[in-house]
Amino acid sequence: MSDRSAKLLLEVARYVRLAADRGAFRKMSGGSEVSIHGSLAQEILSWDRGYREHLAHVMERKEGVRRAKAKAAAARDAMRDEEALERVREMAARKDADDFGCVMAEEALRLLEGAVE
Repeated sequence: MSDRSAKLLLEVARYVRLAADRGAFRKMSGGSEVSIHGSLAQEILSWDRGYREHLAHVMERKEGVRRAKAKAAAARDAMRDEEALERVREMAARKDADDFGCVMAEEALRLLEGAVE
Protein backbone atom coordinates (compact mmCIF):
# COMPACT_ATOMS: atom_id res chain seq x y z
CA MET A 1 0.00 0.00 0.00
CA SER A 2 1.35 3.38 -0.90
CA ASP A 3 1.87 6.10 1.68
CA ARG A 4 -0.77 8.21 -0.04
CA SER A 5 -3.37 5.43 0.17
CA ALA A 6 -2.55 4.81 3.82
CA LYS A 7 -2.89 8.51 4.63
CA LEU A 8 -6.24 8.68 2.87
CA LEU A 9 -7.52 5.62 4.71
CA LEU A 10 -6.30 7.03 8.03
CA GLU A 11 -8.25 10.21 7.26
CA VAL A 12 -11.37 8.18 6.41
CA ALA A 13 -10.94 6.23 9.66
CA ARG A 14 -10.76 9.51 11.56
CA TYR A 15 -14.08 10.62 10.05
CA VAL A 16 -15.65 7.24 10.80
CA ARG A 17 -14.50 7.49 14.43
CA LEU A 18 -16.01 10.98 14.65
CA ALA A 19 -19.28 9.67 13.24
CA ALA A 20 -19.20 6.70 15.60
CA ASP A 21 -18.70 9.07 18.52
CA ARG A 22 -21.91 10.86 17.46
CA GLY A 23 -23.70 7.50 17.47
CA ALA A 24 -24.18 6.99 13.74
CA PHE A 25 -21.99 5.93 10.85
CA ARG A 26 -22.47 8.92 8.59
CA LYS A 27 -19.99 10.91 6.53
CA MET A 28 -20.46 14.44 5.25
CA SER A 29 -20.00 14.65 1.49
CA GLY A 30 -20.53 17.97 -0.24
CA GLY A 31 -23.12 19.21 2.24
CA SER A 32 -25.30 16.09 2.21
CA GLU A 33 -25.12 13.12 4.54
CA VAL A 34 -24.15 9.81 2.98
CA SER A 35 -24.75 6.73 5.07
CA ILE A 36 -21.81 4.36 5.46
CA HIS A 37 -22.68 0.72 5.97
CA GLY A 38 -21.89 -0.38 9.53
CA SER A 39 -19.75 -3.37 8.50
CA LEU A 40 -17.68 -1.16 6.18
CA ALA A 41 -17.15 1.29 9.01
CA GLN A 42 -16.06 -1.55 11.29
CA GLU A 43 -13.69 -2.82 8.60
CA ILE A 44 -12.17 0.63 8.20
CA LEU A 45 -11.73 1.03 11.96
CA SER A 46 -10.24 -2.46 12.20
CA TRP A 47 -7.77 -1.63 9.41
CA ASP A 48 -6.93 1.64 11.20
CA ARG A 49 -6.12 -0.18 14.45
CA GLY A 50 -4.04 -2.77 12.60
CA TYR A 51 -2.16 -0.15 10.61
CA ARG A 52 -1.40 1.89 13.72
CA GLU A 53 -0.10 -1.27 15.43
CA HIS A 54 2.01 -1.97 12.34
CA LEU A 55 3.45 1.55 12.49
CA ALA A 56 4.22 1.09 16.19
CA HIS A 57 6.08 -2.16 15.42
CA VAL A 58 7.99 -0.45 12.61
CA MET A 59 9.06 2.28 15.02
CA GLU A 60 10.10 -0.35 17.59
CA ARG A 61 12.20 -2.13 14.95
CA LYS A 62 13.80 1.14 13.89
CA GLU A 63 14.59 1.94 17.52
CA GLY A 64 16.04 -1.55 17.95
CA VAL A 65 18.19 -1.11 14.86
CA ARG A 66 19.34 2.30 16.11
CA ARG A 67 20.26 0.82 19.49
CA ALA A 68 22.08 -2.10 17.86
CA LYS A 69 24.06 0.29 15.67
CA ALA A 70 24.96 2.43 18.69
CA LYS A 71 26.05 -0.68 20.61
CA ALA A 72 28.13 -1.89 17.65
CA ALA A 73 29.75 1.55 17.32
CA ALA A 74 30.62 1.53 21.03
CA ALA A 75 32.08 -1.97 20.67
CA ARG A 76 34.14 -0.84 17.65
CA ASP A 77 35.43 2.14 19.62
CA ALA A 78 36.35 -0.11 22.55
CA MET A 79 38.08 -2.51 20.14
CA ARG A 80 40.02 0.35 18.60
CA ASP A 81 41.06 1.48 22.07
CA GLU A 82 42.20 -2.07 22.91
CA GLU A 83 44.07 -2.36 19.63
CA ALA A 84 45.77 0.99 20.20
CA LEU A 85 46.73 -0.04 23.73
CA GLU A 86 48.14 -3.32 22.41
CA ARG A 87 50.19 -1.45 19.79
CA VAL A 88 51.57 0.84 22.49
CA ARG A 89 52.48 -2.21 24.60
CA GLU A 90 54.23 -3.81 21.61
CA MET A 91 56.13 -0.59 20.91
CA ALA A 92 57.17 -0.38 24.56
CA ALA A 93 58.30 -4.02 24.50
CA ARG A 94 60.33 -3.39 21.32
CA LYS A 95 61.83 -0.24 22.86
CA ASP A 96 62.77 -2.20 25.99
CA ALA A 97 64.28 -4.91 23.81
CA ASP A 98 66.16 -2.30 21.78
CA ASP A 99 67.40 -0.63 24.96
CA PHE A 100 68.49 -4.00 26.36
CA GLY A 101 70.18 -4.82 23.03
CA CYS A 102 72.03 -1.49 23.08
CA VAL A 103 73.25 -2.09 26.64
CA MET A 104 74.43 -5.59 25.70
CA ALA A 105 76.21 -4.25 22.61
CA GLU A 106 77.96 -1.58 24.67
CA GLU A 107 79.06 -4.22 27.20
CA ALA A 108 80.29 -6.46 24.38
CA LEU A 109 82.22 -3.54 22.83
CA ARG A 110 83.79 -2.72 26.19
CA LEU A 111 84.79 -6.33 26.68
CA LEU A 112 86.21 -6.53 23.15
CA GLU A 113 88.08 -3.24 23.62
CA GLY A 114 89.52 -4.58 26.89
CA ALA A 115 90.58 -7.81 25.19
CA VAL A 116 92.23 -5.99 22.27
CA GLU A 117 94.29 -3.70 24.49
